[in-house]
Amino acid sequence: MYARSYMYSTESELRSDTNKNYKLTPHAASTPNGSEIPSTRAIPDTISVSTESVNHFKKSSYEMSTISERNTPLTSELTSNVITKPTYMEVPPDSPKGTCCSHHFLEIIKPFANETTVYLENERGFYSGFQNQMMAFTSFILWTRKNNWGQTFIFKLRHKDTYGSNMMIPFTWLFDVEHWNSHYPALPRLVGYDSSIHTDFDGNKFKVPIENATAPFAFTIPQHRLFGQYRRYTRQLGLLAEPKGRHEADLLMKRGALRPNPELLEFIDSFLETLTKGGGGSYMTLHARIEPDMIKHPVCRDRKVTNFTKIFEYLENTFPDPPASHLFLPIGRRLMEQKLPEDDPHATLVGENLVALNRAIKTGLWGGKVKCFEFGSEFLKDTKYAGYSATTGAW
Repeated sequence: MYARSYMYSTESELRSDTNKNYKLTPHAASTPNGSEIPSTRAIPDTISVSTESVNHFKKSSYEMSTISERNTPLTSELTSNVITKPTYMEVPPDSPKGTCCSHHFLEIIKPFANETTVYLENERGFYSGFQNQMMAFTSFILWTRKNNWGQTFIFKLRHKDTYGSNMMIPFTWLFDVEHWNSHYPALPRLVGYDSSIHTDFDGNKFKVPIENATAPFAFTIPQHRLFGQYRRYTRQLGLLAEPKGRHEADLLMKRGALRPNPELLEFIDSFLETLTKGGGGSYMTLHARIEPDMIKHPVCRDRKVTNFTKIFEYLENTFPDPPASHLFLPIGRRLMEQKLPEDDPHATLVGENLVALNRAIKTGLWGGKVKCFEFGSEFLKDTKYAGYSATTGAW
């Protein structure tokens, strides 16, 4: 029951969650040990069989040290079926603060014997754009609250540096694990593997059929489904819907429980301090999705405004008195500066948007009252985060 509590219980519930006329039919997916388990992958008309053979896991397996996280930044091919029990090791000099595996870090991620653990089957890691990754991650956290799972394996949480290095980044490189765990029990603790506690798991694979596992429980909803569930949740629809609108765990994350890794936060704070010195300490953010890939993106095409000049004009007209003295523009400049084919229908607009961006950075907005700035790969180029420009720049 608990291991499969995320499954749809009725055909009507499935339809309400997917907004499509699906049939509820038995299906399966293979686990690292090859056993068949219930899954949640769906396609129109039926929920089909998804199979991944044991050979796939063997083919992409790695000889791991005691610290799987340490190797994660070095390859985009790291498998998800390795969760080693972490042991003490000085944090490597090329790794940021708050990462594996000092004595203090090991104490922070030590699992509680009297708490339930959930295993996130996440072979690919979180992928797609950073915000899409975070929506899927939030859905997973909401499921842990719904099922009273008190902790989850930290080494299962990895994020793709999409449009940057395209490599996987450990969760600990991006986020402050100690701060997150301090919010337990409102949020699930992020923990390491312990054979005396996680008796249905050997650190690599399940010892029992995954549907019977309770130490840890198994969670196999794929990311694209988690993303869809989050979107419905924000409209108070679907399986994660909350009567009051937002779940307390979601609010905690947005109010600071999910904050940057301590070293990354130092870079951000030092940059903002330098930026605002002598000019007022206030800033606002405009996340304009006007990069070439977003202009072409079909979602909400009829409602999108992709002309940067018009967006700036709208801001100035809507707020005659500028809300802040600085405007942060997180944007994929590299994508905008890439030369597009001459027959690309968006080439002219992309060029005009780049001109508008450069003009805003140079002369500001609101008649020069508001200084505009970018923060991303260029600022972090001489830091430990230089290799992950897209994600750390977005964060």
